[in-house]
Amino acid sequence: MEAKEYSPLALAYLGDAVYELLTREYVLERYGGKMGEVHKKSVSLVNARQQALAVELIEEYLTSEEREIFRRGRNAKGNYPRNVEVVIYRQSTGLEAVFGFLYLKGDIVRIKELFGLIVKLLENQGEAR
Repeated sequence: MEAKEYSPLALAYLGDAVYELLTREYVLERYGGKMGEVHKKSVSLVNARQQALAVELIEEYLTSEEREIFRRGRNAKGNYPRNVEVVIYRQSTGLEAVFGFLYLKGDIVRIKELFGLIVKLLENQGEAR
């Protein structure tokens, strides 16, 4: 099955794992073996609010195809946790869908490029430190 044929929620499900792995890699490189700090930082970066902020920061850098996947993920109907506003959760789902889509396409270079951009822009805002 081609990447575009997956449901937006399936793409987000896979993209969540991809994003989590990239985040863990990033914080391990940055914070070393201080596992308490590594875990705390990972959790702070992999949450719906941070991902929604990341979308705002990188939206202009997305290709038209990535924007379409983001839109499909954002608009997908699903169950949302009560501790997060629906708009924020949908934004994060859209971002995860983009990462899942790129993973299924095998575009690891673009995945790393987008994640690097997210981290850089969050750091500039004081969010990824």
